[in-house]
Amino acid sequence: MGLKKGPPKFHKKSENGSTHLKL
Repeated sequence: MGLKKGPPKFHKKSENGSTHLKL
């Protein structure tokens, strides 16, 4: 939810795997 700074590719993954991005 707070990874808007990253590229759109990361933003899409954050929705499907927010836990993965949190790591």
